[in-house]
Amino acid sequence: MDLTAFVRRIPKLELHLHLHGTVRPTTLVELARKHKVPLPAFDSPEELYRFDGLSQFLHVVSLVCEVVRDAGDFRRLADELHAGVEVTLEIKRKNDLLTIR
Repeated sequence: MDLTAFVRRIPKLELHLHLHGTVRPTTLVELARKHKVPLPAFDSPEELYRFDGLSQFLHVVSLVCEVVRDAGDFRRLADELHAGVEVTLEIKRKNDLLTIR
């Protein structure tokens, strides 16, 4: 087996991720509706995650931070992240990005 084939076959893992960065497009839309947060026009939820540069990416990050508001929202993200995957978490928070209402 060559190296490329080997690397493709071995199990992969995330060493570091941000919970807000795991939000699925459909979850973003559903949480925005729940909290009455307006979103840009889109044909499909996945379209919200297409961006051409840093400013558009940061806008998406801002939207995600705006719609994740309460303990139930965080529970949903954790459940979706965990679905079908073994996860070990070390949770840290950054107060200027996170507000539980």
